[in-house]
Amino acid sequence: WRRLLDRGAGPATAALWSSAWLTAPRGRGWACLRLTRPGDRLRLLCGVHATPLELCHALEVEAERAGLSTLSGPLTLRGSAASSRVGVLRGVALSHFYNPAVTLLGGTWRLEHCSIESSRPKHRACAGVVLRGGARLELVDCTISTASSAVQICDAECSLLARGTTFRNVRTAVFAERGGRITVTGCAFETQLGSDVALRLSADTRGAVRGNTASGPRALWGRLLPPAGVEVDTAAGGEVDQLPL
Repeated sequence: WRRLLDRGAGPATAALWSSAWLTAPRGRGWACLRLTRPGDRLRLLCGVHATPLELCHALEVEAERAGLSTLSGPLTLRGSAASSRVGVLRGVALSHFYNPAVTLLGGTWRLEHCSIESSRPKHRACAGVVLRGGARLELVDCTISTASSAVQICDAECSLLARGTTFRNVRTAVFAERGGRITVTGCAFETQLGSDVALRLSADTRGAVRGNTASGPRALWGRLLPPAGVEVDTAAGGEVDQLPL
């Protein structure tokens, strides 16, 4: 990698790298990632990658075969708020319990066709995804299951866009404790317990919730009303007849 990543400035080299995929083997650690540049593409070999992984800039990362590359160590994603580049994680399975599976500390990242679940199937893990530092996350056709909260938004500068994602057996699917912006469309919320709720949003949260399905009559909002700054499609699972606490 060290030799290959010394790319030079020639157009032939640039063309090569625009279509190249780097391969991350198991059991070798992640020192090679320090040599990558924003926009590089990384492929994870099949099997379990147990070493904690930190991506310091936007990369395109995908499983060698969808669902057969598993990250069991915590994944940390960083990026620059000034950059328009979007990092991508595609087709990767993540398992966790005591630590969040994914922590975003800035930048813009998109998870596509990923699954996040507890390493102890009968017990709920801690938060699946945590957003801090103004991070922006897009969830596309993902599944997050068996966790205390699927996505936790920790500051008002963070944003979440979730499309076609399934949230299963979580105490709270989206928990915005200090505001932020959310857009949740075409998602499915499958609750297990009467106390489970899909959306637990602070009063200053902004965004829209449209076209979602929930497994129970109060599964979307529980006994809380949606924040005033969140647009709700009442005809598509956005029920608003709950009583405030």
